[in-house]
Amino acid sequence: MENVRPIPQNTLPQDYVGAGTITSVPDGAPYCMVQVTFQSRALEFLATRAAGLDGRLVIDDRVLCVSSADGTVYITMVLEKADRTGTSDKTLDLDGKTKARIVSRNSSHILAVHNKRGELIFEYDPDSDRSRVIMDSGSLDVAAPQGDIRFSAGKRIQLESRCVDIIANEAAGLQTSKFSLGQFRTELQSESLNIKSAQSKLELDEVDYMGKKLVTRVSRAKLNWGRVETFVDTLIQKARTSFTTVEELNQTKAGRMRMLVVGAFRLKAKRAKLKTQKNIDIDGERINLG
Repeated sequence: MENVRPIPQNTLPQDYVGAGTITSVPDGAPYCMVQVTFQSRALEFLATRAAGLDGRLVIDDRVLCVSSADGTVYITMVLEKADRTGTSDKTLDLDGKTKARIVSRNSSHILAVHNKRGELIFEYDPDSDRSRVIMDSGSLDVAAPQGDIRFSAGKRIQLESRCVDIIANEAAGLQTSKFSLGQFRTELQSESLNIKSAQSKLELDEVDYMGKKLVTRVSRAKLNWGRVETFVDTLIQKARTSFTTVEELNQTKAGRMRMLVVGAFRLKAKRAKLKTQKNIDIDGERINLG
């Protein structure tokens, strides 16, 4: 047990000071499990006994917890000892190390299961009808090799972790889609992506798009840009009717320019000037000047 160290808890701020309740006391370990209420949420973490803290800690003891700069939480003092009068914790010893207990907590009885390291891995509170599965130092696998796994909730399903990965495979060992959600980064990889929504809103500070082909089909579009720069090898535009309004300068610079008009061509200006370095050719059936 001397090699087991508490996990740093970055969920709490570095200067956190508050009261908590001990939920598990591993035998011979310098730490225990403590539950606190922070920002209206119940958090449970490993806490180390501070140097000079005497006495034996038991489940349901109210203690004072202090978070250090490296994220480690220390138990500095016992605020209130657990009331054991009139209660009798029942323990079921499975193999000498793994135990199931019925403990008294906050005037209610809770079924708690501890692994061979003395860590709390499961508890059930009949008063609130709530079950919890806890794995502090190990891993938890939920597998159905020949079936389906379904999570259903009447309100919401919440996943909280440093990173959440969702991987979908069409065949064993063949990765086709992956969704990775990190603390400051989200990644989505898939051979095909379909998004359908009646109404959507997207706010992005910077966007970089890289692809081989882009096709858009919309019935109406409105763009409000401060500055647009377009660099293309070949630009082809087709429209049934086109209206362009420029309040100040409209300039076109080209190596060569050709304009083909099937019908009438009209040019109206307050003043007009046509200047060439060489000749000007005007060819028409009738040329009217003035």
